[in-house]
This record gives sequence, C-alpha cells and structure tokens, in this order.
Amino acid sequence: MSVFDRRGYAYAVIGLVFAGVISPALSSKPKDAFPLSTYPMFAFPQGRSASFGQAVGVKRDGSSFIVPPKYFGTDEVMQVEVKLLRAVRARGATADALCTDLRDRLAEDGRNDVSKVVIRAVTVDAIEYLADSEAATRAAYEITSCPANEGG
Repeated sequence: MSVFDRRGYAYAVIGLVFAGVISPALSSKPKDAFPLSTYPMFAFPQGRSASFGQAVGVKRDGSSFIVPPKYFGTDEVMQVEVKLLRAVRARGATADALCTDLRDRLAEDGRNDVSKVVIRAVTVDAIEYLADSEAATRAAYEITSCPANEGG
C-alpha cells in the first residue's frame, strides 16, 4: 500500500466519521440518539409552563413543606420525580402507597408535626417559579392524601 493509498483511506475514514457526527443536525426531525445527539430539548422553545408531581407535608399548624428526597429513599431528585410522575399518572393504589410510605418515613424520622402528606400534580410558570414557587403556581391538583398515624 502506497503513501497515497493510506492517505486516501485516512481521508475516507475521517469523512465518514464527520458525516456521522453532523448527520443528526441535518435531519428534519431531530431526535436524541446517544452518542450522536442534537439535544432537542434545548433546540426549540419549550414555553413557560411546566408540570410535575409534588409531595407536600402539611404541618399541624397549617403550614406546609415540600417533602425532601431522602424520604423517598434516595438523594437523587430525578428518581424522586420519576416516582412522583408514576404515582400521579397511575393514581389509585400506586399514589396511595407512595403517600403512606412517605408518611411513615416522616414519622420514623421524628416529624411528629406533620398532620398529613399530599401527593399532587402541579403546573407552574417555570420562570417565575425560580423567584417564588407559590406565586408561580398556576394549578395544583390533589391526587391523594394520607393523614398522620394516630398518636403521631
């Protein structure tokens, strides 16, 4: 194999790799395909409205707090969001089981000030939410709730 043959082969390989890397960007329907991603979630305006699941602890004095991830058995907020999303979509026994589990974990941790736990679906203005989560809330639909254990 001559030097020119090797150089031609190298250019052909480089050209094929380059074409493979830029091909997702040239597609009329962008998709996310690892390892060649066009990052479609950032490519188009998403709007200001965002919807997600939320677990809220309601204290005996009427105030409330968002249940932290540790009570879901993880420190990963995305795992928490998946659990909440499944509960919100499935409703019924799935949401009730998550609610009861959170209530029991809060009680085990000594949170006796909690009167009930609420699983809800929330829609917010995503930009305003960063400044004031309560003011940004456009809609909150209760999926299920479970009162604190007797004696809690």
